[in-house]
Parts: sequence; C-alpha cells; structure tokens
Amino acid sequence: MSERRAPIVLRYLGPPIGLALIVWAAPLAYALALSFTDAGPGGAGQLIGPSNYLRLLGDPLFGRAILASLLFACGAVVLQVGLGFGLALTALESPRRKLLVTLLLLMPWTLSDIAVALVWHEFLGEEGGLLNWLLAQLSLGPLPWKTHAGFAFGALWIATLWHGLALSALLQLAGLASLPNHLLAAARLDGASRLMMLRHILLPHQRRMLGANALLVWMGAMVSFTLPFALTGGGPLRATELVALFTYRTAFGGRMELGYASALGMVILALYAVFAAMYLRLRRPA
Repeated sequence: MSERRAPIVLRYLGPPIGLALIVWAAPLAYALALSFTDAGPGGAGQLIGPSNYLRLLGDPLFGRAILASLLFACGAVVLQVGLGFGLALTALESPRRKLLVTLLLLMPWTLSDIAVALVWHEFLGEEGGLLNWLLAQLSLGPLPWKTHAGFAFGALWIATLWHGLALSALLQLAGLASLPNHLLAAARLDGASRLMMLRHILLPHQRRMLGANALLVWMGAMVSFTLPFALTGGGPLRATELVALFTYRTAFGGRMELGYASALGMVILALYAVFAAMYLRLRRPA
C-alpha cells in the first residue's frame, strides 16, 4: 500500500474498527478480567486467580447444564439436518414443490426466538393448549409438556425444528442444485434405485454441506437461551436448563455471582470459537 493511500484507507476503516473495539473488544476484556474475581452484586470483587474456572470442574449444576445442552443439540441436529435433507430432496423433484416448501418454511423462519417460544408456549399448554385439546379428542392426552423432563425436551425440539428447519432445507437444496443433472439421469438409465442413488450420488455430493449444516445447528443449539427461558423456564427441576440459561441465572438470579458467571461465559465463548473454526474448515474448497 502506498504512503499516499494509507491515510485514506485509515480514514474509512478507522471508525468501524474503533466502534468494534468499543462494543465488542472492551466488554470482552472486562468480562475476562471479571472472571478472575469474586465479583458479586456490589461490583468488582477481589482477585482470586483461576478459582472460578477450577470451580467449574466440580460444579454438578454446570455439568448437568452441559449434559442438557449436549442432549438438546444432538436432537436438534438429527431432526433439522435429517428432515431438512428430506425436504430438499422432495423439493428438488418438482418446481412446484420447491416453491411450496420454500414458502411454508420461510414463514416461521422470519419470526424472532421469543415469538416462536410464545407461540409454542400457548400451543403446548397443558391446560387449554391446542395440541393437548386435539390429543384429548383422540383419547391420547393431555401430555405433560412442561412437567415431565422428556416431554419438555420434546417441546424444545419441536419449537426449534419449526423455527430452524427452513435454514437446513434451503442449505441442502442449494447444495443439491449444484449436482450435475447428467449423473442422476445416467443412474436412472442404468436402472439404479432411489436408495442406490441416495447412497452413491446424493450423500457423497452433500457430505460437506451436511457437515456444515450440522455444525451450524449444533452451534446455535449449544448456546440457545430464549427458547428454554421462555418455553420451559429450564424446568422441570432444571432438566432443560441449558448452559446459557444456567449462566444467566448464575449472574442475575439468587446470589448474583458475576465473577463465576463471567468464567462460564468465557468457557461458552471458547467452545463456540472451536465450533466456528470447524465450520470454517468445512467451508474450505476440497
């Protein structure tokens, strides 16, 4: 870069870089510093070194929150990626199906997380909820969506599937659209069944896209906060208290352990960075 152009570049890049430092780097540095203290509701506490991070290793509530997050993330990946791939295959066969699938899936995708949580909170209500009413008419319900751990996880999976299925389906559809048509045509002429084409053509072609899609869903599910907070409240008995909700309650509920909550946040950020690096690696050209 020439010396004459350098001031012009800095003039345009300086403000956004400065703004990023103010709104992102400064709070991050403060949270990192706070994680090495015993700060509480009164503000900055005493420096205690890595004690908060060591405490994480023996905290049963944190371990339970991690396990709940892993269970939720695994279910979300299987449902969203699997059904998204199936819908993409269905839409690929017909332009009309493609348009219909796109329109139906994009409607819930445009809603915010809190709107989705409120919709399903009413729909899955144990008393007066539409789904339980329908099940009662069929002598199959009502079901304890909020008071049974298994059904509470089911409620979270249903809501997150309804909200995020569009992203998975559209990603898979975009990947399938790049598949050369002559491969499928040649396979049909050779008498290949749909299962054979799926196994030997479609899945190998979609391998990287499926992996990237799974990582995106996993990353979102592991740090999910709004759905468990507004839909199940982390219950019953903390069964659906995911790690982000646990961190929030550690910071702003009960004893307000801001230092410990900051350490939790740093661990979540580190995990997210690892998953992001894996995603970027998958996005590299083969």
